[in-house]
Amino acid sequence: MVTALVVILVLILLLPFVVKQVEHNLEYFLFTMGIISVIVSKQFSVELFFHIFKNPLIYYITLAVLIAGLIFTLLKEKLKIGVEKVADK
Repeated sequence: MVTALVVILVLILLLPFVVKQVEHNLEYFLFTMGIISVIVSKQFSVELFFHIFKNPLIYYITLAVLIAGLIFTLLKEKLKIGVEKVADK
């Protein structure tokens, strides 16, 4: 079990830098690796899900990501122009 978890850790640390598709889908990759880690460590249970959803931090993080995504979507063109100006200097 420990060996498998170490292999998973190495994959998490290396694959985003080596495989472009993993880099572009990092959230899905990390979510999948988390599920695999829970299964490998034999901690998969209904209680785990209840514990996760009782944690208010998950809702704050989700809200922060949603707000940041909306802000970046609304300001996409202005950010693009700003980055181009900085890159030209």
